[in-house]
Amino acid sequence: MKKYICFTNMQVMISLMKKQKGESIALFLHFNVRGHQELAERIKAFFPDIWVEILTSKIIQTKQYFDWLEEEDHVYLFNDADQVGQEFRDRKYPYHLIEDGLNFHYNYAQLAGLSDVDSSLEHYGFNPACLDIEVNDISKIKDNSFYARFLDKFIEVPRRELFDRQEETHLKKLFALYQVEDINLVSPSYLILTQPLADDFWSTFKKEDKSPDYAKQYYFYFKMAQEAKEAGYHVYLKPHPRDDLDYHGIPEITILPRYTPMEMIDLRLSTPFDVAVTLMSSSIEGITKVKEKRVIYTEQKNRLKSHN
Repeated sequence: MKKYICFTNMQVMISLMKKQKGESIALFLHFNVRGHQELAERIKAFFPDIWVEILTSKIIQTKQYFDWLEEEDHVYLFNDADQVGQEFRDRKYPYHLIEDGLNFHYNYAQLAGLSDVDSSLEHYGFNPACLDIEVNDISKIKDNSFYARFLDKFIEVPRRELFDRQEETHLKKLFALYQVEDINLVSPSYLILTQPLADDFWSTFKKEDKSPDYAKQYYFYFKMAQEAKEAGYHVYLKPHPRDDLDYHGIPEITILPRYTPMEMIDLRLSTPFDVAVTLMSSSIEGITKVKEKRVIYTEQKNRLKSHN
């Protein structure tokens, strides 16, 4: 049986899309999946043939999830850098790795500046327990000196092909699961994809004592929305599932469902967004119905390079 360990709503969606007709699979939802309890119940209702379990903190601490695995199982992780992945590495328990976010390895290499000197890295698939690493586009990483040593481990499975081969009946179940309806955009449209900047590693959004500066994060997106509105756009804001800030105080914008994967929303758009912008969220990669994509971090990095 194929068993998927998921850490985000998007990973749950991908796992469900990978399910073939008549195939038995299991989904283990990490407690960090936002709305995991309700999501698990909805999956059981729409897909009664799927085995669903929640990886609570207690189950993770006691490693009970290994009791749910059989020798003939194929285990799929989307992230092997956390406590669960560490346990798989320590036990040398074989697993398959699916990239955490579209083109994750490419983006990670750019951010971390990975090179061939980083030989001690064991997570992200670079250890004997990981059997293979599924990526959307291998051409994006094949020239990186770090990844060049592991190219034989990579398997290219274009995400677009996964979406295109979904049967209509299966897609309808997914739309019902995530409660997504047709979306008619107000034109010209401007999409902002947020990130939990204050909770993540962005030092710019930390206070002097290193605690999260949520006010600064809120103002960052408030200002972005105001500038887009002043330029004549109608603003759509899609909160990241881990971004718990309430943006309803920003006037005259449309807030999209927090826990619904952006890829599902993209499928229900009647017209494309004119602009989609993010600081550095990989979810922008999965949007197909958009005329212009902007990644602020990349723009700023390229601007600095041009001045040096």
